[in-house]
Amino acid sequence: MDRSGVDRAVLQGWYWEHQETCDWQNQYYATCMKAHPDRISAFATVKPSAGKAALDAIRRAREDGFSGLGELCPRIQGGALSDPEWVEAMTLAAECELVVLFHVDEQVGRDHAGRMRTAPEDFQWIAEACPNLRIILAHFGGGLVFHRLNRGVKKVFDRIWFDTAASPLLYDSAVYGAAIACGVGDRLLFGSDFPLITRPRRSSLPAGGYDWGRPEMGSHLNEIRGSGLSDSDLSRILAGNAADLLGLHLGT
Repeated sequence: MDRSGVDRAVLQGWYWEHQETCDWQNQYYATCMKAHPDRISAFATVKPSAGKAALDAIRRAREDGFSGLGELCPRIQGGALSDPEWVEAMTLAAECELVVLFHVDEQVGRDHAGRMRTAPEDFQWIAEACPNLRIILAHFGGGLVFHRLNRGVKKVFDRIWFDTAASPLLYDSAVYGAAIACGVGDRLLFGSDFPLITRPRRSSLPAGGYDWGRPEMGSHLNEIRGSGLSDSDLSRILAGNAADLLGLHLGT
């Protein structure tokens, strides 16, 4: 964070397949937040299909000062968003005022390690089924960000945010301006996907100033800052939108 000029980070969890692993990560993140309350916030992770154990973890997350839940991914963690256990978990998350971030993969393009088929209609369904739930869809929602212009889903999409994680691996830098043109300037959150080992790429970045063997956040920040966005749009995406959504207090 210091090397890249990042003042505050919001740690994201992983979509673990066992609730015990989720609990282990949550305990670690709670320790991180306690050690650096002015620099680190975090999302807890749960496996909703674990039933009561997952619900207990959601309640602990609220008590421990987590900002939300995520990343979650039903197709890896078991079940579907429409399953009673998932609906109950999402309803409780809304009651606890926890934002929920879902992993979403793009529907077209080349295959890559970790890519899975996520169903876009599932996220629309859970947003409609849990109207008080605030949702973030990772990776520009796998392209769902552009459906914000669809009149049939615009109302429900008003409760959905999108992050930019992994965008240098998937999209041209024009994606930021295109998303803003779709009306999500106040719904777009910078996500670094740190420490994704495949970024920065030697072929796409200038020589000098980078340790190619160590993943870092600076290259992604440089890309978005060089994408032609206005200072006000950059301020919203890099800080303001997340601060408003998560109730974070930012310094000067």
